[in-house]
Amino acid sequence: MKNQLFLGIVLIFSAACARLFPHPPNVTPVIAMALVGGLYLDKRIGFVIPIMALLLSDLVLGFHGLMLYVYGSVLLVVILGASLQSRKSPATIVAGSLVSSILFFLITNAGVWLQGSGKVYPMTFDGLMLSYTMGIPFFRNALLGDLFFVALLSGLFEFGRKFVIAPNPSSNKNP
Repeated sequence: MKNQLFLGIVLIFSAACARLFPHPPNVTPVIAMALVGGLYLDKRIGFVIPIMALLLSDLVLGFHGLMLYVYGSVLLVVILGASLQSRKSPATIVAGSLVSSILFFLITNAGVWLQGSGKVYPMTFDGLMLSYTMGIPFFRNALLGDLFFVALLSGLFEFGRKFVIAPNPSSNKNP
């Protein structure tokens, strides 16, 4: 648990910094951290990491009207990751990444539509579809970024689990 806490702190600051430095639109490790945190970490830490990363970076970037939708979708991604813990495989991790990106896209673009109160997009089904259509370029970036960061983070967790945390069988032998 102590190692997970330390790792959580490192991930929080890494994700917060990643949001603060210039990057392509919607390409940050936050969704990946939410999914991988749910997959590999204790649930409490899995929930705290992405939310703290968002809060820290939002303190600098500024709070906004879509926070409920952004934070809510991130929490749902952690739940998705936790629900896949017992079925971890490359296929479920890739599928989880795709579902996470889609979930974030659908929720946050619906939030843009709802928050606009008809000023940005009409409060009709067509207005909602227009909101989704206008978000597609950002979705492409998010999808590719999420796939990259999920592969990177889950690969690092698997590497750490097999080669760093796993006990060395040869160290148990008596000289």
